[in-house]
Amino acid sequence: MTDGRRVGASLRRLRETAGMSSDELAARLGVGVDHLRAVERGVVTPSADFLAAATAVLAAHLRDAGVGGAS
Repeated sequence: MTDGRRVGASLRRLRETAGMSSDELAARLGVGVDHLRAVERGVVTPSADFLAAATAVLAAHLRDAGVGGAS
């Protein structure tokens, strides 16, 4: 598996764990859902800014949901 596919698969796992749809995450990131899905499939390499924003959105969502013991 390439690095891009690993990153995309990890992003998808985190999104699914957070209980977010791809539409919801894309909207929160201000990107098109097709772009997000391409990142998750490893077709598009995300920028560092994209990954930082996605991580922040997903971490906040997981915290708010109390997933993983976060409070």
